[in-house]
Amino acid sequence: MAGVSTQTSEYQREFVERNRVPFELLSDAELRLTTAMRLPTFDFPVKSGGPRTLLKRMAWYVEGGRIAKVWYPVFPPDTNAAVVLEWLEKRKTA
Repeated sequence: MAGVSTQTSEYQREFVERNRVPFELLSDAELRLTTAMRLPTFDFPVKSGGPRTLLKRMAWYVEGGRIAKVWYPVFPPDTNAAVVLEWLEKRKTA
């Protein structure tokens, strides 16, 4: 499991430590992945840690190196993990 954000790796390391994030964060501070995949973004005045362009929240299920399922938009964000886990459980029993 991993997350992607547009913040710098340095900012992400501090964020992961401070918030005890249980997975790796990958940096797209140069917006290469974001641009190549035309990911949904929004602009927000960021004081430090990366560009002002941020990714909209989404979840991907990747299998065999391909994106097999996308959850977007993610709203409300605090329920997305449960939605994804439920989908994975149903997939496992199918």
